Amino acid sequence: MAKVMTIRPPEELHKQLKYIAKGRGYTMNQLVLQILHGWLKHENKKQ
Repeated sequence: MAKVMTIRPPEELHKQLKYIAKGRGYTMNQLVLQILHGWLKHENKKQ
């Protein structure tokens, strides 16, 4: 089961993420998860 993780981005970052998510047809949650998965993949390649 998925865990809940709360983040509080600065207003400008929130606006930008919301705009990008809407443009791609994603929810904010989907976009943030996609970003985090991409970052983890990148970090794992460095090891």
